[in-house]
Amino acid sequence: KVIPDDPAIASLQSFAATGVPSRSELMQKFPDVANAMLSAINQPDPNQGIVERLTESAFSLVKVRPVGNIEGETPDAMIARMENKLRNGDLQGAALEWNGLPEAARTASADYKKSLDARIEVENLVGGTLTRAITSTGKQG
Repeated sequence: KVIPDDPAIASLQSFAATGVPSRSELMQKFPDVANAMLSAINQPDPNQGIVERLTESAFSLVKVRPVGNIEGETPDAMIARMENKLRNGDLQGAALEWNGLPEAARTASADYKKSLDARIEVENLVGGTLTRAITSTGKQG
């Protein structure tokens, strides 16, 4: 009602039909997404022998991945930093980490990235709309 002709309103209405995941939903879904990305990257060598395949199969039962602000440019480090940034509220930073991942990881997590991008866009639209509303109210008052 304060600024009904704000161009962000139309953009926000497009999200109203589909909804946007909350920050906590993004965080809850991330461990499964991280495992899917790592699985997509760490495909077994088709030429490995039976012993290597059995060992690989045994290790696949236990999911171990680094967490926190890990240094390096390995996919494991980027995924760990992505999770850390999500946990600390840095959605933009998490999206940037995702952009640096190998194609296989990005393909495995494309739907998650769409959700992350939608959350970022909605927060930016709402923030900009509120700023303009406050600014216009201050000028009128």
